[in-house]
Amino acid sequence: MLRTRYSLFFLGIVSSVAIPHSAVAAETSGGILLSPSLKAVLSSGLPVSLLIKNTDKNANDNDPNQKNAALRAVGTLTLVTKSDDLFIDHVDLDENLNYDLSDDLKQSLTAIKDLPVTNRIMTLPGGSQLTFDPVTMQAVLEVNQNSFDIQKKDPYLPAVNTGLSGIANYSINAYDGNDSDFEANITLNTVTSYNESHFYLDGEFDTSDNDVELDRALFERDFKGRNVEVGYVDGWGMQSFAQVSTLKDQVFYGASYGNYSNALVDSSAVSLIPINLYLPSAGEARVFRSGRLIDIQRFSMGSHPLDTTRLPGGTYNVTVKIIVGNDEVSSRQYRVSKPKSTDNHNGDGGINWQVWGGVSAYDHDYNNYYTDHHELDGDKQNHPDSHYSKEREDEDIDAMAGVSLAGNVGDLQWLTSLYQKGPTFVNETSLAYSPIEQLSLAVSTAIATDHTSSFAPSISYAFPVVTLWGNYENTREGKELDIDENKFWTVGADANLEELVDHAGSLSYSYEKDLPYRNNDKTTRYTQFDYTNNLYTNSWGSIQLHAGINIRDDGDDTSRDKYVSLNFSLPLGNSVSVGVSSDENGSSLDLAYDKELDGFVNGVGASSSIALNNSQSNQSTYNGYANYEGKYAQGTVSVQGTGSDSVSASLTNQGSVGWGNKFAASGTQGTSGVVITLPEDVTNKDLNAVINDTPYPLHSGNNLISLPAYKKYNVQVVNSENAENSYQVNTGKKNFTLYPGNVVDMSANVKKTVTVFGRLVDEHGQVIARTKLHNHIGSTVTDDEGYFAIDINKHYPEFIVQQENKQDTRLDMSKTMGASKDGAMWIGDVSCFGNQCKIIG
Repeated sequence: MLRTRYSLFFLGIVSSVAIPHSAVAAETSGGILLSPSLKAVLSSGLPVSLLIKNTDKNANDNDPNQKNAALRAVGTLTLVTKSDDLFIDHVDLDENLNYDLSDDLKQSLTAIKDLPVTNRIMTLPGGSQLTFDPVTMQAVLEVNQNSFDIQKKDPYLPAVNTGLSGIANYSINAYDGNDSDFEANITLNTVTSYNESHFYLDGEFDTSDNDVELDRALFERDFKGRNVEVGYVDGWGMQSFAQVSTLKDQVFYGASYGNYSNALVDSSAVSLIPINLYLPSAGEARVFRSGRLIDIQRFSMGSHPLDTTRLPGGTYNVTVKIIVGNDEVSSRQYRVSKPKSTDNHNGDGGINWQVWGGVSAYDHDYNNYYTDHHELDGDKQNHPDSHYSKEREDEDIDAMAGVSLAGNVGDLQWLTSLYQKGPTFVNETSLAYSPIEQLSLAVSTAIATDHTSSFAPSISYAFPVVTLWGNYENTREGKELDIDENKFWTVGADANLEELVDHAGSLSYSYEKDLPYRNNDKTTRYTQFDYTNNLYTNSWGSIQLHAGINIRDDGDDTSRDKYVSLNFSLPLGNSVSVGVSSDENGSSLDLAYDKELDGFVNGVGASSSIALNNSQSNQSTYNGYANYEGKYAQGTVSVQGTGSDSVSASLTNQGSVGWGNKFAASGTQGTSGVVITLPEDVTNKDLNAVINDTPYPLHSGNNLISLPAYKKYNVQVVNSENAENSYQVNTGKKNFTLYPGNVVDMSANVKKTVTVFGRLVDEHGQVIARTKLHNHIGSTVTDDEGYFAIDINKHYPEFIVQQENKQDTRLDMSKTMGASKDGAMWIGDVSCFGNQCKIIG
């Protein structure tokens, strides 16, 4: 390349010198005057860099970094002379372009073959121009907005290479008391992976029946837009195969294959309405919602899709301002459509499909199965709304096969499953529609040939002050399928009164009516009002008023629970609440206190409800709790009691264990993770792992940070803000993608340091100014008064003084540093003369 530049420079001089002279010294080729020497070189072909220049207004004027920058090459253009005429022989484009030129423009450029250069400007598709200057031998491709296509990226997460690894999540929930039997439930969910292939194995043990249940044993591979699953799931886990809700108390053995991909980059968070931006030069897009800045994204020159995965969920308008340099070159409003039900489908943007099949079986005896649901009288066994009169046994199985489809038409999202279960054909469908920001509509339906049916619509509308919503469901069993019956409707309203009157608070209301159905002959009504208002806030704390009423009426009995309380939030994590509540049994004084702590036990609290009237049905109650979070587990221990003779205790505990090249445990849970190894001399919480801008405190040894799978992560180890010690961290940022079961190992290169302050003087006590001090960590220079500050590695506590025209001297701080426990220390005057330095205080 360097040789070509020198050749072009030389030929440019020759041509520019030759052209002004007589015609004997130059010849005309296609209207362009060339020197004989240049023409001779061109006869065998000469490659010239093809440069790109954006001619759009504001393309370079607003960006000081671009205004005087050299044009960038996008390929090479080969010139040749034939029969005394100048031609462009061919054009080669760089395959690693930062810009995605339009297909028409690229095809026009690569299709050039023996194009005569009859003038210096050639017009190309999209208004682009190819200019050539024979004096400077420079070819420039002048482009504009129409010259670019949207830059396309692989929508799927890249493959991983973690080898064999896995993670196991466990949880324990238990309670015991003098009025109840001990009961505990222990769950263990594991996923083992080899790169993007993974195997789930989930189970639980419950002391109520002393039985171990297998919940899932499933192999899955989700990669590049295809998903395959083979194995066993219980009825709840069937949703991993398809939208199927008719497997209550049953299990499924089978397989599924489709184009649904969790590996689609942040698929559940992509706006259904894409937002495409154009930048005339490298700059940034600033995204505003209701006047608030919610995101900033940087782009290079050209057209780009906005990364909507970073935006909040919902359906709303945003204003996107394009900033180049320090100027706003454009501003436009866009629509974001990310409904809560969005579960985007596949990278092709078409219909998501899954085909699946297998067998279902009951997981325990169902003798006289139909009588568990309703009694049959005589010939009602054949009634469309009656279960068949048959004993269901463990060995009873039903063949199942179906197809599930999903997609969207504009703002309408749809999901449907059509399947056969034994002799019954079933269709389950869900629709969600949000035509405007304020309105959301949804409906779920099920219909089967055994007369099973379900209809569940919902609606919400957000007015300026109040949001109204409503739901309805009517689900009925047929003769074959086993589902939960429900029939109810509910409406509600949430009002932000602050928008009408300052400091007016907020009010919520809901009303639910459970309607009679086959197994429930009562109508029950639930009414709830709740009012909250922040009465006072300053630097000393805040006071919040909370009041409400709950009413339950089943026709035979009506209960009303009323409450009002003042919550005092105080500095240093203290909270005090005082209130009064009442129900049909009487009134109570309610007291509560909570405090946040820093340590293994990170929170404690206690509360009491003191009966204001003495009656057997209105007794005082109390409870206390302690939250804990450690290296290997986190949870809550609580004690509660009523009166003086009834007490119980409960425990919730969870954690995870991850393994790959290393083994580690954590108190958090996830389906993948990263293990970060720190030296043993690192003090707990002095260092943080910053993962996608979220800090995670670290301790010495192996740290497991459990994370959700199917995401990209950026990891960096840094000093925490409240660290007792200072460290030099030489581990850079790591980027990786995690599939289920992937556990990435990352060893941090960390050195504990102390920042040493002092003053450098000579043997006469005169300051040594502007002198360099250095060690293996870094260097510094004393100021005009001889003062300095330098980081010292506690394992190699020394630095060297490098004076001009003098021998280098070394200060050994082994004894001094041994007494240091802080991240900084003052050592006073350091005297350097001869070949040694010493601290003189």
